[in-house]
Amino acid sequence: MTPYARRVLNYLGYRDNDGDERILREISDARNEILETCGEVKSVKGLWSCDVEPGLISFSGRCFKSESLAGHVAGAKFFCLFAVTLGARADMLINRHGVSNMGRSVVFDAVASVLVDEYCRELSREIAAESVVAGLKATKRFSPGYGDFGLEYQREILNILGAGKRIGLALTEVNMLVPSKSVTAAIGFV
Repeated sequence: MTPYARRVLNYLGYRDNDGDERILREISDARNEILETCGEVKSVKGLWSCDVEPGLISFSGRCFKSESLAGHVAGAKFFCLFAVTLGARADMLINRHGVSNMGRSVVFDAVASVLVDEYCRELSREIAAESVVAGLKATKRFSPGYGDFGLEYQREILNILGAGKRIGLALTEVNMLVPSKSVTAAIGFV
């Protein structure tokens, strides 16, 4: 079993169970259909010099007030923001399958979530590799909703990155990303 399939199974609640041939085939079919329908994952990122104080990150005339985020990037000299999305077609696939087969929709939802997370991991590794070249160490990614880094910061991140125009991201009134299979995050360079 691939590490990818294991992650999807974990997401679906198969903690200590390898699943059966049927569920593994459904995962593989869902992954192929999502990739074929959605194409490449879209992303946008930006990098700024920053000042980090307890509870405050200042960069490019802006500031984020968050004890959790400031603690996570303490000592950072640079600050990276990024946004990632599978796009609206992923939501349409999940919803379409939900009309005819809720179980299949749940598998599609899990597969899409893992695909976005894998892309975020890859993008984070690329960003970390860039920091090594500059002689710095990248922190792990930190997203709105972690600790006291509230979801309301997603709006500012989208605006800063121009993510609406560049990759089609928007927010609901309660600061949830649309399309749903999307992520925003910050990384510090220490």
